Amino acid sequence: MGLTGKKILIIEDDKFLAHILKNYFDDRSFVVETVNDGENGLKKAASFGPDLIMLDILMPGMSGIAVLAELRKAEKTKATPVIIVSNVDDQILSNRATELGASVYFIKANTSLDVLEGWVNDLLGRS
Repeated sequence: MGLTGKKILIIEDDKFLAHILKNYFDDRSFVVETVNDGENGLKKAASFGPDLIMLDILMPGMSGIAVLAELRKAEKTKATPVIIVSNVDDQILSNRATELGASVYFIKANTSLDVLEGWVNDLLGRS
């Protein structure tokens, strides 16, 4: 019960995946909000005050890397754990995300919800 009520923001343009993630973490007593683009993600992060952010890389408009850079500049989110969940299996992008302070970089096709949940619990357990 220690993580009950922790807030997760999912910034993901794939509405089906966002829905799956939201339901999965809702069922585990997290408070989950979803948005489908980077600009709205930044606005929601400022108003919602998430304990953790799941962020896609390839989105319309603002890329996940640009969103992550902005999150790290904002006082309210500069220390918020960010998990990248992307279809892009690219070492340069992964390195850039890590340099900007992403906690973990997952490839969607290679990641189970159980593994993702383990990282969420681990990151939030330390915050």
